Order: sequence, then structure tokens, then C-alpha cells
Amino acid sequence: MNEKIKESNIAMIYFAYQEFSQHIDLERFKINKTQHRILFLVSHLNEPSIKKVLGIMRISKQGFNKAYKDLEERHLLGTKPSAADPRAKDLFLTDEGEAVITELNHDQSEKINRLLELHDGNWHDALNDMVHQYLQSF
Repeated sequence: MNEKIKESNIAMIYFAYQEFSQHIDLERFKINKTQHRILFLVSHLNEPSIKKVLGIMRISKQGFNKAYKDLEERHLLGTKPSAADPRAKDLFLTDEGEAVITELNHDQSEKINRLLELHDGNWHDALNDMVHQYLQSF
């Protein structure tokens, strides 16, 4: 591996993430990256409000709305009034949405678990392995 990359934690995280994220089969579920990020965040945040998701994703309401409406029409995602503030809306996954994100996360979890097992739980070595795999693809 390039010595420069080895010494840079930023480069390691960047290239490892590229390797980690490039093999997600979004087409299988007919969703795009924005929709995947929405489903992922809703599945992992406590009280995932629209405002919180917009802030984390750093996208406009307009950019969010199209992706959200499609997920809602396909019964993958819904909204409900926030318990903390009835004027705000919290997002929730439907059973179908939960099944989609669970399956997508499963593939990535298996990859991470396999690498961690191969490297005796050493995250640094697992990330290095992902960097190496990613850069070999070019």
C-alpha cells in the first residue's frame, strides 16, 4: 500500500468507506443513495425527525422531499407527530422499510465482520484491507 495512505488516517477512512459503500446493491430494491441514507438514518436515530435527518444529510427540503415521497408511496417510510413537539414530524420505517434496510445492512455487516475476524478484531488492519481492495480495483 502507498506509504502516504498508510500514514493518513483521513485517506484510510476515505478509501475504506469507498470500498465499503460501492458494493451496496441499491438497484435490487430500486432505491437511490439519498433514499438509502434516509432509511439508514431513520433506522439508527432516536426520534428521527425530518429536521434532524435534513441536518445530518445536509440536503435541502426540496432534495429530501422527492426521495421521501417515493419511499412513502412505496410504503417503506412514514411520518407521525413528534412526541417532543407536535408541530414537528418524526420519521419511521414501515415493516417493508425495516426489511429493506435490514437486508442492505446485513450485506455490509457481513463484510465488516468477515474482515474483523480475519484481522482478529483489529479495526486498523480491517480498514487497511478495505483500502487495499478498493485501490486494486483501479
